[in-house]
Amino acid sequence: MLAPPPDALVRLAALHGQAKFGSKDGGLYTGIHDAALRQASEAVVNEAIAEVMMILRANPAGRAAILDVFRRNLGRLDLTDTEDRERASGYFEEIMDAVGLESSDGLLNMWMYGFDPTDL
Repeated sequence: MLAPPPDALVRLAALHGQAKFGSKDGGLYTGIHDAALRQASEAVVNEAIAEVMMILRANPAGRAAILDVFRRNLGRLDLTDTEDRERASGYFEEIMDAVGLESSDGLLNMWMYGFDPTDL
């Protein structure tokens, strides 16, 4: 059962409004250099955030529906660079933190590595 914090929608809206996949000041991540790929990837993440916000408004306990949003949208990301994939996973982890979702049930690991290391 999902019990999102009272500020979940505010946190998701703030994340939605942030630029994504750009270089971070002073950080090692240099961002997606191809502007079209960066835009497309940001659109996928923002769409996932918007869908999660809709779910929370309709069914605050909608854990399964949120994981379905993750599954569908991770499959739409066309990222081959490991650093870009890690950054995308980080955005989905930020969504999880915002809504109080403690586990992706292995979805992020499966997308990143092709297996869930917790199954070993």
